[in-house]
Amino acid sequence: MDKNIIDLESLRKEFTKRFNRQKLETMTINEYSLNKQDNALSKESFCYWVETKLRGLGSMQGGTSFKFGTYFGEEKSDPTYKRRWNNWTNESFETIRAALIEIYDAGESEDIESIKKSKISPMFKGKILSLYFPHRYLNIFSKEHLCHFLNKLSIPHNENGDLVDLREKLIAYKQANPRFAKMTAIEFGHELYGKYGRPEKGEEQSEPAEELYEHSQKNEINRSFKKVPNFSDVPEDVPEQISTSYGQVYKIDPAKSRRAIIDAAFTCEADENHESFTRKNGKDRYTEAHHLIPRSYQKNYTKSLDVTANIVSLCSNCHNCLHYGSAEERNFILDELYEDRKSRLDDVGLTITLNELKKLY
Repeated sequence: MDKNIIDLESLRKEFTKRFNRQKLETMTINEYSLNKQDNALSKESFCYWVETKLRGLGSMQGGTSFKFGTYFGEEKSDPTYKRRWNNWTNESFETIRAALIEIYDAGESEDIESIKKSKISPMFKGKILSLYFPHRYLNIFSKEHLCHFLNKLSIPHNENGDLVDLREKLIAYKQANPRFAKMTAIEFGHELYGKYGRPEKGEEQSEPAEELYEHSQKNEINRSFKKVPNFSDVPEDVPEQISTSYGQVYKIDPAKSRRAIIDAAFTCEADENHESFTRKNGKDRYTEAHHLIPRSYQKNYTKSLDVTANIVSLCSNCHNCLHYGSAEERNFILDELYEDRKSRLDDVGLTITLNELKKLY
């Protein structure tokens, strides 16, 4: 484990010992809130520990000190240095103390709905949960950063959703992945930043949005394989763009994906001998539709990528390999698919070389 993480973990344990559940019940307002008039006291307060001393375990940068419910300070309209309150506190530290105890108990019992309903500000309660329960709650508190990682991992989500829900999606991914399952949530957070970095200013979201939208259409694609129309290999106009929770995307016609799977006789086109399980209908093998030229590159083409000539039927293993596999294994599959699809792609106005195709993955 990284020495910096070890040092921060030691500091975190000191915090949870100093401000344990019992202490939360008796904590005074001066032990809780920032008070720059008494610098020594300020640097030992609950809020200072959470925001500043333990910054290495998740930044709460942004927003005003109102996120703590109460603080000492001044405002442009009132330069008087005095204690100020957020509107939900009723100018009572008892209200804040009760909210802290409630968020602690909800976190311990994994009561997600109560966590979401808490009046404590989203970033602040997220940081509190990650400090007290580092194996369970992620130490990422910015919606921009959460969506950045969810997009990188191709995890469907609502970018306007609650921060708690966004963190829960990343935690579910962590728990389902053997590589990350034994990590604490804090270690996993460090892993995400180490691999994907922070989102760039004005980061383009259209490519992951297309992938997430396509993933969200799986149920619609697999809904029924009865009475699926035939489609000819002729060039089609670029589909209209629609607004989704993932952003602006090019519309998909699920029937075309169903037709591509039917035309492949429910086999994997990378290798028809690849095994798969039987669909719920009890007779057809399960395969997945995949756009050979990824739909995230539609803006580079004057003809639609959502055509059967560009949609292949793949077993789950080959499909995931194209998204997450090594270049060597991925290219082996692309070699097989391209050879079979090259002339059909030409027919629909999607001329591309094998090397050009590989560069898109």
